[in-house]
Amino acid sequence: MDNKELFSIMPVWANFILIVMIVFVGLECGVRLGIRRVHQGEPENEGIVSALVGGAVALLAFLLAFTFSMASEQFQARRMLVVEEANAIGTAYQRADFLPEPLKADTKDLLRQYVDARLNCAFTQGSPSLLAQAIEQSRQLQKRLWTQASAAAQQNIDSELRSLFAASLNEIAEVQRKRELSFVQTHIPGPI
Repeated sequence: MDNKELFSIMPVWANFILIVMIVFVGLECGVRLGIRRVHQGEPENEGIVSALVGGAVALLAFLLAFTFSMASEQFQARRMLVVEEANAIGTAYQRADFLPEPLKADTKDLLRQYVDARLNCAFTQGSPSLLAQAIEQSRQLQKRLWTQASAAAQQNIDSELRSLFAASLNEIAEVQRKRELSFVQTHIPGPI
């Protein structure tokens, strides 16, 4: 097991406590070393200490700025995907009006259920099991929506209207996959 796995397995609070303990041990060692040097009568060189502290603070500021920049970009990308998904669902809902009446009501009801499932995905990100369940529910609803599109294709509907409706359902599925990938793959790298 390497260090990356150790820190990803440990909860955040345990990582925090471990890092604080390491910092305090380092500080304590530095204080004791400094006290020993003062008792031995060795002169303290203030310039070196100031340069080290300045360099450490500059490095910390750079890392913080870099990390916040990455987090901001990822937040904006996820936000845009949410808007894109909402637009795709809205388009599909409007295009469902072109379907004949039994399919129209069923499709609109399925789209409402799909929105509820996607909202559950957004609000259950803290629990992996609930998130997986909500994603599976939305995938099942997508299959049922595609069945509705297939049923519409069997009926005597204008082929352009059928293709527009099918394209909107396809866009919903595509955006969902993009959101799932962005959730899984876009994290701030461990070394940072």
